[in-house]
This record gives sequence, C-alpha cells and structure tokens, in this order.
Amino acid sequence: MDNLKFSDEFYSFVRGKQDPVAGALLVSRVIDGDIDLMWIEQEFERLAHGCTEEVCDAKSLCDYLRGQGFGGSENYFRQENSSLNFVLRQKEGIPISLAILLMGVGRILGLLVEGINYPGHFLARVEGVLVDPFSLQVFDASKRLVNSENELIDIGALNVASGRDIVMRMFNNLRQIASDKGDYTRALDYCGYQLILAEEPFSVYVERVSLWLAAGVKEMALHDLEKSISHAPTIEVRTKLERHRATIEASPSKLH
Repeated sequence: MDNLKFSDEFYSFVRGKQDPVAGALLVSRVIDGDIDLMWIEQEFERLAHGCTEEVCDAKSLCDYLRGQGFGGSENYFRQENSSLNFVLRQKEGIPISLAILLMGVGRILGLLVEGINYPGHFLARVEGVLVDPFSLQVFDASKRLVNSENELIDIGALNVASGRDIVMRMFNNLRQIASDKGDYTRALDYCGYQLILAEEPFSVYVERVSLWLAAGVKEMALHDLEKSISHAPTIEVRTKLERHRATIEASPSKLH
C-alpha cells in the first residue's frame, strides 16, 4: 500500500471525521489526479445559491437538481461516473455519486442528507425522506424494498451509510469495472485503498487473491491468501481457504 499515490490522504480520512463528500473527493482524485478540487467546491456553492425558489425538503432539492439537468447515466459501467468532477461537468452519474451531489448541495442549504447503503442500488435520505438518487425522485412508498433473502425491509429501519461505507462501496464499483476490463493493476490499487479503509479486511484480501490469480501472479495470490486465512471469520472458512491454498501451490508457477 506504500506505493499508492494517495495513501496518506486515505489514512488521514480514516483518522478524521470520515465525511462522505470529502471521501468522494478523494476517490475522484484516484480516478483523475488532476481534478480541480476548488472548482468542485465552488460548483456545489453555485448550485446551492442558484436556486430561484426555496429548496427546503427532499422533493424540492430533487426537483431543483433535475431542473439543472442532473440525472442517471445511460453509460452506467464506466469509472468516470464515480468522479465528482465528471458528475458536475457532465451532469450525470450513478446512484452513489448522485447521492454525494445531493449531500454536497443539500448541506450548504442546511438540509440533512444521508446515504443509505441499500444492496444493489444506493439510496439517500433527505430530511428523513427516502430518495432514489439515480432518478432524483422521492422514493415511491408503494414500492417494495427487500433484502438478499427477499424479505421485506422496513424503510424506516434502513441504516445510514458512514463515510467509510460510502467510499468502500465506490471502490467496489471501480474495482469491478477495472476487473471486467482486465485491468488488474488498477483493480488491485483500488483494493489497496480499501485495505486502508476496511475495519475488517478479510473480504478485501479474498478479492485480491482472485485478482492476482486472474493476473497470473501466483506468489502474490498466495501471499494475500495467507492474509485471508489469518483473518478468516470461522474455522469452516479457514479450512476452505487452506484447501484453496493447496490447489494453488500445486498449480504451475505462472498461471495463465
């Protein structure tokens, strides 16, 4: 992790307040190190102070930003959608980056905007009202929210995502995009930042094992597999990983 360009900044983020907007700005710098952070902050201010009508709740904030041309990206699977620089300039993004837009503008207007770490589709809550950031619409209460077991979720019981949670999820998206393109070096860098952020690093090490194997680097796969084993949450998982280690050790020295 020492060779990661912004490792010091992420360590500072973890030690600090873990503000979601500040974390998203760091992710934006990882994507494009030359972004103008001052311009982004000024753009949030410009948007917040450019309202011609009062913006005081979830609906009026969503209506205002939609009226400014913001909305969900049709080209969903690209890393730029996770950069606030891109979102503000192109006025499109994915749910999690548009949720950050809601936060960045809403907080200047004095609104409480929170991220909601719902599986599969990141949500936001503005002054207690659930919002779909991708469509910039107040969530339809008649729609069903279900968990991975297809059990109905009480909207009022949804948990707020911390700044750390949000940044981890942004890197999950970026890692998947890079991996799908075969850019394992970039995907491993994203994992490196996640190791700085993660309170429990087990799943990140497991992901790194898969990436090293896909890249054909057996020695590093085994190195991170040992880390995975040491952080295994149960004996059963540890045993399964040890069997995986034996399979890798018996494979050719360079994987293809």
